[in-house]
Amino acid sequence: MTRAQRPVANVSVTDPVSYLTPCIADARAREILARRWRCRIRLTTTPTPLHLLPNFSERLGREVWIKRDDLTGFATGGNKSRKLELILADAMNARATSLVTVGAQQSNHARTVAAAATAAGIDAHLILGGRAPHRPSGNLLIDDLFGAKTHFVDDLDWTAMTEHARQLCARLRDQGNRSKRPYLVPAGGSTSAGVLAYAAAFLEIHHQLELVDRTEATLVHASSTGGTQAGLELGAALLGAPANIVGVDVAQIHSDLGGRVRDLVAATAELGFDPPAVTPTVFDEYLGPGYALASDRSQAATTELARDEGIVTDPVYTAKAVAALSDPRLTGPIVFLHTGGVPAMFADDAAAAYPAVQRSKGRPLVAAQNIY
Repeated sequence: MTRAQRPVANVSVTDPVSYLTPCIADARAREILARRWRCRIRLTTTPTPLHLLPNFSERLGREVWIKRDDLTGFATGGNKSRKLELILADAMNARATSLVTVGAQQSNHARTVAAAATAAGIDAHLILGGRAPHRPSGNLLIDDLFGAKTHFVDDLDWTAMTEHARQLCARLRDQGNRSKRPYLVPAGGSTSAGVLAYAAAFLEIHHQLELVDRTEATLVHASSTGGTQAGLELGAALLGAPANIVGVDVAQIHSDLGGRVRDLVAATAELGFDPPAVTPTVFDEYLGPGYALASDRSQAATTELARDEGIVTDPVYTAKAVAALSDPRLTGPIVFLHTGGVPAMFADDAAAAYPAVQRSKGRPLVAAQNIY
């Protein structure tokens, strides 16, 4: 069968979270998840598709599927919108008048927070690392479109940015004579509510994998602040499913990302859970030159996936996880969780990050030839 003739399986279900929640053995955990799920503020178009990558699988010589959380639909998609459904519900219950968060200049998380705030009719304040550009582009342009107020700090120092955010919250409360109620959203939406959102997402993924008899597949995704991975680990533990989850550290925001994931799972005790013990698997060899910087491997992965399957990733976050899909430590079927990030491709300085694409001048790279 030729590449063009090979079928693509597209698996989708109506509401796998409600469908699978009764399968959680722990009655207390089942009730907490069900209640939070009912009370979320619906932002996303889910479930997102799961489908095979036939051409890319042929390239790697292994079976690779993709979970399209780049297609969650809200604010140009991505994994952050799942988290914001529960985080925004918490903020609204607290009668928040603004959302405050931190991120890099091209932060996908900040862009989604800005969208969630405007959808809720409240303000958004974004503390962003680096100098203000001459003109906004990429995610920054979308931030402006959503009406967010951006505050730039000189360095991409997460501790300093978080302190700036706390100080801003204090100023907002003082200026409003306590009538202002800012709600601080940590980097990446990595809160207990954000973790719970991806525990629910794991139920969705697990049900889709059941339909194609691939529940033993290894789930690989880009990990930075740890919230998505913590949620997946929690979901697997609640369901009693195999926890074949690999986070690819694409930022090294935390010196011990696995420890951060464990801490986030443990922190769900504040929601009423009896947190399970988890042993996260983290690949830290794919960072390349650093946070928000492309590597040769991520550039090649961006190009190969685009030309094999017509799917776009950004080369500084998600593409580093794509590069890890050929890692020899991975066995059996693999599912790549595409967590989004495409708007950063349209930043003014983005072309400098894609020399592999520039060099091709519209022709396939040697690595992308159909020779296997």
